[in-house]
Amino acid sequence: MGYIEAHLDDGCTVADIAAAAGLRPRRLQQLFKEERGTTPTAFLRDLRALRRSGDRS
Repeated sequence: MGYIEAHLDDGCTVADIAAAAGLRPRRLQQLFKEERGTTPTAFLRDLRALRRSGDRS
């Protein structure tokens, strides 16, 4: 999650996150869904929306 937080405003992608984690994008998607109950793309979208609204909780 640290990578995502640090690079969210840089326009990081699922491929970027996977590379930083040493995973293939598909495996990242699988693990993300299992652990967080959502896809990395949806998580990025929601986190960006929260940042735009000023709510960082």
